[in-house]
Amino acid sequence: MTRLLSNDTAQSSVIGTILLVAIVVILASVLGIFAIDLYQSAGDVEESPDVRFDAEQYGGDHDQFVRVYHMSGNTIEDLDTISVVVNGETVSETGADWSDSDEGLRSQSSLYIAADGNGFTTADNANFGGSSPDELDPGTEISVIWNSADTDTSATLFEYEVEDR
Repeated sequence: MTRLLSNDTAQSSVIGTILLVAIVVILASVLGIFAIDLYQSAGDVEESPDVRFDAEQYGGDHDQFVRVYHMSGNTIEDLDTISVVVNGETVSETGADWSDSDEGLRSQSSLYIAADGNGFTTADNANFGGSSPDELDPGTEISVIWNSADTDTSATLFEYEVEDR
């Protein structure tokens, strides 16, 4: 009698190893392509200006208003990148509305914000063009927003909530 001996385990080990290496190579390639794409798209993000704003609240019971001013940091030369939002409503679409902004928003450039009969109003000085502004309600939220001129990047540079007086 002739007996055939078979040893299938050696081929299974070799094939399994080859398949495992192929899967690892494919996964590494996919991850590499993803990482390269992520790195290239990160170049489209523009950093927001490094600035510090502050706010001062003025007035009494019926004529309360807020002065937001550039305290320190970079001069923002492109005035069209700055907007001011009060309770979700854009009240200033450009930095040109600010005082001392002829050469860009720089230290002590300021914007005054108050309520009026139709919502909110802004001025580059505290007299609001001779009109008497209405009181800003406590809890009114004021934000200075930067929007990149070149990309879809935006950042909130400053937030302030009107205090109860």
